[in-house]
Amino acid sequence: LQVERWYEVYRSAWVGEPSPLVEEAAQWLRNKAPESERIGIVHGDPGIGNYLHRDGRVSAMVDW
Repeated sequence: LQVERWYEVYRSAWVGEPSPLVEEAAQWLRNKAPESERIGIVHGDPGIGNYLHRDGRVSAMVDW
């Protein structure tokens, strides 16, 4: 999933011909990526200001 996400970012920004190196690397990553055993959500900006606390514990993550 991450390979495809970043490949689409790359494709949306390219001008002219795509880079053969990037194309080869993306294909290699697709072929070698391990199967996911579990699906999870990852917060992409884990700064201290993006957590809410209550009673000494994290009660929420924000800034999605």
